[in-house]
Order: sequence, then structure tokens, then C-alpha cells
Amino acid sequence: MASAFVADGEAYLVPEGVPEPVSCLVFAPANYIGDRQQLGVPYYGKLERLPVRQGRCRRSPQSNPLPICTRPRAIIKTDVLKAAPMKRHFDDAFAEADDILF
Repeated sequence: MASAFVADGEAYLVPEGVPEPVSCLVFAPANYIGDRQQLGVPYYGKLERLPVRQGRCRRSPQSNPLPICTRPRAIIKTDVLKAAPMKRHFDDAFAEADDILF
């Protein structure tokens, strides 16, 4: 049974359109022996020839994205009923968080 990341009745306010983004996406290296100690790239792929069927290969595609929140204090947790009125004050809250973090 799957569980929700955000519970019913909760909301997270995340700023958009700010000069420095709140999160970034980096890529981890593949778990192949030849790719260790390397910088990650968005996609990896390996082909392995199958011994019995000539001309046939087994494909092994892989991607390891890691989303990282660079400014966790800028994200505000609230409930759904409070989210609508808080939206107009969100810019002020983000400015205060900006002063605290930088």
C-alpha cells in the first residue's frame, strides 16, 4: 500500500520565480564498475551480448536523479485552510527567510 508524501489537509508553499532557486537537480553516477568515481550524467546505458542468440543484446538503461533542496527554510508547511490567505504574505516570509539564510 502506497503512502502519501503530503497528508490530507496539509500544504507546502514553495516560492517560484525567485533569483536563486529553492532546489536543484544533480545526477549520481551509475552503479556500473566502470563509472565509479565519476561525475554523474542524466542517462546511462549498457549493452550485454547474449551468448546463445547471435545478434541479440540485453539493455540496461539507468538514471539516478537527486533533487536537493538548497533553501529548506524557504518552504513553509501549512494546512489547506490557511494556505489561501497565506499566499499573499508568502513574498514577505520568503524575504525574511532570505535575510536569515544569507
